[in-house]
Amino acid sequence: MNKRGLRILVVDDEPDYCNVMKVILEANGHMVTCDTSGQAALATLAKKSFDLVITDLMMPEIDGRQLMAEIKERYPGVEVIILTAYEKGSFTGAMTRRIGRIETADSGTLFLDEIGDIPLSMQAKLLKAIETKRIYRMGSNEEIEVDFRLVSATNKNLAEEIAAERFREDFYYRISTIVIRIPPLRERKEDLPLLIDYFFKKSQNEMKKTINRIEPEVMDALLSYHYPGNIRELKNIIERIVVLSEDGVIQMDSFPAPMSAAGNDVKSMVPLAEEKSLREMRKEAETIYIENILKKYNYDMNKSAEVLGITRRQLLNKITEYGISRSEN
Repeated sequence: MNKRGLRILVVDDEPDYCNVMKVILEANGHMVTCDTSGQAALATLAKKSFDLVITDLMMPEIDGRQLMAEIKERYPGVEVIILTAYEKGSFTGAMTRRIGRIETADSGTLFLDEIGDIPLSMQAKLLKAIETKRIYRMGSNEEIEVDFRLVSATNKNLAEEIAAERFREDFYYRISTIVIRIPPLRERKEDLPLLIDYFFKKSQNEMKKTINRIEPEVMDALLSYHYPGNIRELKNIIERIVVLSEDGVIQMDSFPAPMSAAGNDVKSMVPLAEEKSLREMRKEAETIYIENILKKYNYDMNKSAEVLGITRRQLLNKITEYGISRSEN
């Protein structure tokens, strides 16, 4: 392999997957560019040269096979790798069969979360499957009958989405036989004590940390905050303060900057919680905590891994992924 590493273009319609591939490949010395559609990838290839394209198989409009054909015709020197989770018959060389979610839900319940974010093309396919109770497996011409109860959820106003032509009206009427509206957390603050207690216990269990004391001002802040991000935001905040707690005590200064930048004013949490995803916030919190543990134990990898409750290799992987220094500057 060339010492400079490969110039790689990663193509996948899921940005999170692109970012994971970018981290892994760049950690191995390669130069990586990401695109989230076949059209964007072709535009990028017209401007830059690449050694390799890694593409997902199933993408809207231009799928991985079509993209590979276009690349081989226009840029024959570029190698192409197609990745897919769709494991018999969906493409040449697929040797195992994977049953899809709808078929798995046969004689049971199919739950579709965040249905307001489903693309229009997928809404049409779901509508047909719901109305006919028939589906086809990937790569198969055999029609399969399915019988399932559909439950869906969304945090969006579907009437507004229909008006903006982002949600099909016929699909909405098909799935809205019975509608249950759950008020936002700020309208049912009587639920907060139980939810806070639940997420504290859950976070301690997942992070293998014990919390012995929570200072009163912390609880006051958690109980008075209006949570524009609802339960996800509450869970997110508690995960962060558990990660950053020391000696089993949660204090107001456990809230990371810029949460605590304005003193004990819990409103300072709003910008951060609105602008960062759970994945980003967890990464930031883990980075700070790992750095503190490494410094505390003088960058002893074995001791730090033991305290963190992970293996040395897992610690090395996180250090590489998060760009953490392995020695004090």
